[in-house]
Parts: sequence; structure tokens; C-alpha cells
Amino acid sequence: MNAVRTARGLGCNVILLDADIERLRRANDQYHRQLVTFLPYRYNLEKVLPIADVVIGAILIHGEETPKLVPEELVKKMKPKSVIIDVSIDQGGCFETSRPTSWAAPSYVAHGVTHFCVPNMPSNVGRTSTYALANASLKYIQHIASAGAEMAIREDPGLAKGVCSYKGFLTHPGVARQFGLKYTPIYEVF
Repeated sequence: MNAVRTARGLGCNVILLDADIERLRRANDQYHRQLVTFLPYRYNLEKVLPIADVVIGAILIHGEETPKLVPEELVKKMKPKSVIIDVSIDQGGCFETSRPTSWAAPSYVAHGVTHFCVPNMPSNVGRTSTYALANASLKYIQHIASAGAEMAIREDPGLAKGVCSYKGFLTHPGVARQFGLKYTPIYEVF
């Protein structure tokens, strides 16, 4: 939504794809029906990608590798000199043509399309990202400090979802699937 806000602020026409239809409805309401919204089906990608100037891929499935939503054959159909920004690159990227880059060499061209795939993009604004991280994590840190780790995990389902291993058990289903290891739910470890 930050990308939508920025693009709309610059006067761009925005096409938003999301798997959550309620999120698409809210976005349409927020921007007074000035967005085009689609579910990310192959048919819709085939309509949208050839006309796009900039495509931002921002898929996050916590603890799992990002699915390759855009196959190479669709990237080949994009306009020459169009741009892909793959924010999902930290988890593998959502375009088949994505590969991690660096701030020293942040982009490359594949099939005439410029790709920007720098992992850990917030690292370029270290002070701001540190404040954001501190603000987001402070309530969890305070809860752990006051209740103890185990009690905080028991009391806060959101915190429990972030635990990957505990007492020698792999407690995150996505990580277990990724590596083909045995998964034990966190609440069975206590």
C-alpha cells in the first residue's frame, strides 16, 4: 500500500494485484475507485504485465520462500526498458528472473527489463529502519521482560507465530516444510 500511495501521489495509474479480495476492496474504497484491482491469476498477469512500466513484487509468506508468481515467459512479454522491483527478494523473489543484487550493483537487465532486487532494502536508510524496528518490537520486548519468554509466548499468539525453535524443537511450520524437518507446534513444547 505504501507503493500505491507513492505512485498515486506521483500521478501514476495503478493496477493492484492481491490474493486478498477484502484488501483489494479496501484499497479501492480508500482511493475512491481510482485503482484497477485484480486477483493475481495467470490470466490477469498476462493482461497487466505487457502494459506496465513498473512492476513491484511484494509478497511475504512468513517463514517460507516466496512463490514465483511471475514466470520468465511473462517477463519476456513486458515492454523493453520497463522495470521490476522485487521487494520479495529476501525470501527468494516472486519473479523467475529475479536474483539478489547489492547496493554496489543494484540492477541488471534480463529480457530487456531492468530488475532491482536488493535484499534488505531498509538497510539503505539505517536510522529510519532502526526506529521502525524498535517501535514495532518494543511491545514484544516489554512483554517478554515482564512475563518471561514462555509466559509471553503462551499469552500472545502473534509472538508465538514468530518462534522458529524452542527447547530443541522446530516450532515453525513454514521452516519445517522448507527444510523437510519434523514440526512440533509451540504449544506442545511447554
